[in-house]
Amino acid sequence: MHYHALIRLDGYNPDCPEAIVPPSRVVTRDMFEEAVRTAFVKTAYTSVSHPANGGQGWHIAWGDKGLDLKHVNAPGHEVNLAQITGYIAKYVTKSTEVTGLSLRRVDDLSVEIHGDPATHLGRLIRACWDIGEHPDYARLRRWAHQFGYGGHIATKSRAFSVTLGFLRLQRTIWRRTEGHPHTWDDEQTERVIYELGYQATGWITTGDALLANTAAAMARAQHLAGIDALADELAAARAAQPLAA
Repeated sequence: MHYHALIRLDGYNPDCPEAIVPPSRVVTRDMFEEAVRTAFVKTAYTSVSHPANGGQGWHIAWGDKGLDLKHVNAPGHEVNLAQITGYIAKYVTKSTEVTGLSLRRVDDLSVEIHGDPATHLGRLIRACWDIGEHPDYARLRRWAHQFGYGGHIATKSRAFSVTLGFLRLQRTIWRRTEGHPHTWDDEQTERVIYELGYQATGWITTGDALLANTAAAMARAQHLAGIDALADELAAARAAQPLAA
């Protein structure tokens, strides 16, 4: 498992903490790289205990393949921002289908079909299913069709990137304007949110609840009466038939 990260360092303005400003000139690219490498080496995690590991947790850390750091838009370097964004976009649009796996959810039967221990993908699925039997690892079973990963495809800074709320709003505008977002009215946004907002679950007043329960009881009684009437008709029909000689 490996990760791609685009790491950005911003400055800080005490008079306007929300402002995005360049970092101090004292911090060089080499210093920034050294800080990232130090964090890479020191970052580790021990999971909760599991019977398959002798009652111990697993020590999780970065592997021995090391860290591949590339400076973006640096003088004399070939990597630029356009290349990086295109590279990240390629991975964002990937799915498990490109690995040959097309599942929505995994169950015992699909594990037997797709969890072939002779293949790498099969071992991943079976490992998620077997380890997820433990209550503390149950999420692995839920996301076994994604090889155990159930998080977002990307994480980002609130101060720098577009928020998920903004993206949801843009999709809503596109759908409701049928592809003509310039016709959207901001006042309409507030009105729709207030009118369609969640209020409560259940009945507003006790009288409403009483009426609903009474109507439900009458419907049940009418249904049972119909069943009894049908049973009586069938019994009468059988009694009226002549006995065979």
